[in-house]
Amino acid sequence: MSIKRRILSLAGTAATASAILAGAGSAANAAPAHTLDARINVCVEASTLGVKCAALSPTIITLSDTNPVLKTVSTTLGPFTGTVQVKYQMDAAGTVRHQLVFWKLLKNGSLAVGASNGQATVVKPGATPSPVSGMGSGSGGGGSISNSATTQILS
Repeated sequence: MSIKRRILSLAGTAATASAILAGAGSAANAAPAHTLDARINVCVEASTLGVKCAALSPTIITLSDTNPVLKTVSTTLGPFTGTVQVKYQMDAAGTVRHQLVFWKLLKNGSLAVGASNGQATVVKPGATPSPVSGMGSGSGGGGSISNSATTQILS
């Protein structure tokens, strides 16, 4: 006897059996929640102004469904603003990915240098944080930017 027939005979009605099957399927396929330690570092430098970096502190991000979470970090030094944005997302199977959305250096509000749409990469479980692909450095308009980001799955 098939599993479906067995459930139908135990449930008594097709409607009840469908509800049982639907409930069992969605519970079995529900993605687990993950807690991430997401760190982004961005520094801006200008020869006459020095160097300024955003405060590097761990940021805890919780992914409990497949909706993406964006994290943006910025720092300003005189007319220069360096900004980095990273997207964190989990698929239905519970695999976590991070992706560079953009990094950019603005001078007086205008783009001096930047990069966008890095490749989404899998965050590997374990004690070693996974680097975000596409991070780097650049210069333009008399200033420069350097940035990096890592993600570690805590649970």
